[in-house]
Amino acid sequence: MTHWFNPPDLDFATILAHHGRWRAKRDALICGDKRQSWAEFHVNTNKIANGLIKLDIKPGDMIGMVMDNCAETIECYIGILKAGACAVPINLAVSDESMIAMLSDADVKMLIATENLVGRVEGVMSRLPLSVQENRIVAAGAADQWLALADLKRGSDDDSPEVRHSPDMPMNVIYSSGTTGVPKGIVHSYRTRLAWALLLLPTLRIHTSTRFLSVIGHYSNFSIVSILLTFLVGGTFVMTPSFNPEETLMLIEREKITCLPLVPVMSQMVMGVTGQEKYDLSSMTSLISCGSPLHEGLKRVMFDRFGYDRVIEVYGLTEGGIAAIDPENAPGKIASVGWPMIGSDFKLLDDNDNEVGIGENGEVVIYSPSMMVGYLNRDDANEATTWTDDRGRRWLRTGDVGKMDEDNDLYIVDRKKDMILSGGQNIYPQDIEAVAAKHPMVSQVAVIPVRSERWDESPLAVVVPKDPSNFDTEEVKNWINNNVGKRERVADVVVVDTLPLTLTGKILKRELKETYKHLQFP
Repeated sequence: MTHWFNPPDLDFATILAHHGRWRAKRDALICGDKRQSWAEFHVNTNKIANGLIKLDIKPGDMIGMVMDNCAETIECYIGILKAGACAVPINLAVSDESMIAMLSDADVKMLIATENLVGRVEGVMSRLPLSVQENRIVAAGAADQWLALADLKRGSDDDSPEVRHSPDMPMNVIYSSGTTGVPKGIVHSYRTRLAWALLLLPTLRIHTSTRFLSVIGHYSNFSIVSILLTFLVGGTFVMTPSFNPEETLMLIEREKITCLPLVPVMSQMVMGVTGQEKYDLSSMTSLISCGSPLHEGLKRVMFDRFGYDRVIEVYGLTEGGIAAIDPENAPGKIASVGWPMIGSDFKLLDDNDNEVGIGENGEVVIYSPSMMVGYLNRDDANEATTWTDDRGRRWLRTGDVGKMDEDNDLYIVDRKKDMILSGGQNIYPQDIEAVAAKHPMVSQVAVIPVRSERWDESPLAVVVPKDPSNFDTEEVKNWINNNVGKRERVADVVVVDTLPLTLTGKILKRELKETYKHLQFP
């Protein structure tokens, strides 16, 4: 039939404008003692978008962000979105060499940095793309030869910019954390980011009254997704400059937080706060675990504190979200990450790319509306991570080993690259870590392979003790070995003060393997 009406497209810019009008007086963004209503936030981000457009930023142009956690970071991210450009947030933990490589690989047309990071950028300015040297904005302060964000906003219109672009244009590029050693630019389009947010709304119980607390660095995938899904419904986004376990509990009580995502190492620290019972956490509806697998022992502690119906473990990767455990199934499926989210699917493949049976281990491959569009400038990596089905659809190889039970629930066994090959058998460090983490003397643990004369490789447990002055290495080693399979027994237990982590809490096993590569056991 002939289309009589021409309904408007639904995109993030349209949705944000809607909230700016209809939720004008409600809180949109809170950071410390700074609060912005939806009306204020809408105007501020419009001004940034219009200012970028006046500086000749066009849809699809990439803008580097070297920024810490502050309100201006969120404003800039949404301003870039409204301009139809592509945000490239840089992980502040990377080396200067990596930062240069990332900004150059993305061919950014402009750079925005917070005042406290200007010095770091200027130290490598001569090695950055010429476009960055000519187009740089400083946020949350001022700096010589940098355009202040406040001045950019002061000279810009506050109306929504008229920008038309394809939903398949890039919306952001996130560089991988480097746990594999070689960061890759992961590209998400406006279409895939909208899918991320829409798929997670029912999963995480997000609604118009949501008050979302973010304590994770805002260069990370889940932080960006958190921003988008909170603003999608017109909720309130609360953020902190850095993570502090007790401050997190204080903020939940003070701001009546409903949703909080944490990586497991953060959850462990929050659960370990002394006297946490004094805080009123009754507003919480969703305590979200993301970033890496949640060990059973810690999950039970979280169940006891918040209730099993409020703890939601999400499985996915920056390249694409896939599954989450339904809280109603959580008590009986405590080690599972659940079923695929709406519109998503996964399969488990053996080394010959054949599907495995129920209860058998296989690599997880995913197909989802939230999948990345690809790695930037890396056709080799795109091909290496692709599995094509008999319908010609390209699935993403996750590098994770999983298994499925008779109810089709997914269990993540380990990272394929972390697998230990001992005496011709596959050993999964996560199985050993789950056992070791239950010992009362153990705070954190990572299991890595070390050389063995007889078995080729043997497991080594690297442990952070709860109390270094009261830690018995031999007792912990014997306890682990009495509770794992014969081939899973650890060759030794090594005590360390801390484990090397990314800012999102992932253990850098690559660094541990390098540290202990000299060890050899019988």
